[in-house]
Amino acid sequence: MLHATGWKIGYCVAAAVLMTAFRKVHQFDVFGIHTPVLYAIAVYLADASHYEKLGCFFQQKCDFMLAGLRYSCFEVYVPQGIYFRVLYYGDVSTAPENEFVR
Repeated sequence: MLHATGWKIGYCVAAAVLMTAFRKVHQFDVFGIHTPVLYAIAVYLADASHYEKLGCFFQQKCDFMLAGLRYSCFEVYVPQGIYFRVLYYGDVSTAPENEFVR
């Protein structure tokens, strides 16, 4: 909501066994917020006018995206309570996920 996920600096090249472990850590590293940004968010949240209208803002963005997908070949699943949307591609391709992405 506040566009403030974890550190996204640098890259890593390592042996396959190490990369497997790094990928597991990465999932939690980039979706957690580091301390300096936590302090900045606390200051930001002290003034409700900064965020009172964010719900409407994000709903408009979501509605726009879903309207664009309405006539696509994808079946859209809209889970409740989160911003992620899931697109089922069964009408587009019968290929397994990894082949479809390639």
